[in-house]
This record gives sequence, C-alpha cells and structure tokens, in this order.
Amino acid sequence: MVRKILFAILFFPIFAQAGTKPSAQEIAVQLLKNAHGGVELQTINGRTSYLFFVGTSYFHYFNKNVYFNPGLDFKWGQYPTFNNEYINTSSLAVPLKVGYTVASDNGVGANFFGGVVYEQILHTSYDSDYSFPINNSQVAVTAGARINLMNTVGFTVSYAYGLIPLYKDGSGRISSFSFSFNF
Repeated sequence: MVRKILFAILFFPIFAQAGTKPSAQEIAVQLLKNAHGGVELQTINGRTSYLFFVGTSYFHYFNKNVYFNPGLDFKWGQYPTFNNEYINTSSLAVPLKVGYTVASDNGVGANFFGGVVYEQILHTSYDSDYSFPINNSQVAVTAGARINLMNTVGFTVSYAYGLIPLYKDGSGRISSFSFSFNF
C-alpha cells in the first residue's frame, strides 16, 4: 500500500500531463540511470552538521528544455542540538523539482531547477538521555544546478531552506547546501 501511494505521488503528475503511461522498463531505466549519492551540509541555529544520502529520480521532459523531476532519497546523519550534542536520524525525502536545460551540446549538459522537498524523519536516537522533541515532517524549498558529462555522470549543487522548524518549540530552522554525484 505504501509503495502504491509513493508511486502515485511521484509519477501521477507525469502520467496526467503525458496522457500515456510509460512502460515499467522505461521507468526502471530512468530510475537506474538517475541514481545518485551525496552529502548535505546543514546549518541549524548557527551549528553545522552533515547528512549523507542515496537516491534516484525520474525526468519527464515537457518539451526540449523544461522538465519535471520527482525523486526519492534515503538520508542518514546528525542534527545539532542546543547543548553540543547531536540527534542521529534516518529519513526519506521526496524532492519535486521543475527545471530548465540551458545547454546539452557535445556531451555536456547544464540544468537549473527549483522546487520543494518533503522529508519524513523515520528514526531518531540521541547522544544523551535527554530527547529533544522534533517535527518529524519537514518541508523545504530548493534551488540548484546540475552539470552532466558525456550523458553518463553528473554533479548537482543545491540550496534548501526549511519552512518548518526542526524542533517543536519553533526553533531550529534548517538551511543546507547539498552536493551530489550522479552515476
């Protein structure tokens, strides 16, 4: 059931616009082709932490240059707390981006994108006995750029700003820079 819901969230806009459903093979090739991994450098209340992620995405081009790019990322890492401790987390993120291809000549491509990211924190553990109540659902706006080399590998740099505070007391607004390598 959860897989059907995630599938509908990620791919319904594509199917609705396209009018036709891509084959399972086309989807599998896209998901494999767009596998990526990277690191996210986050700042919360002036303190920095790191998250690592792996994931995949699907590109649907509306025309030669404009595309919709839903994805799914698994993240794990730490968030800083107020007393020099960390919250260890694992989470699932669903980025929904719209982008524009600026160049795609001679095996080099460049894209700019923007969108939103929904993240659900699945697990938390604390460095001490004190637990900080956090908002397990996070939403951020994001923008960035992607460079593709030889249509096989690429690099993505993006910035995200959290719209929901990490901590339930209203503090801990997250801002982050993300660097990823696209296989």
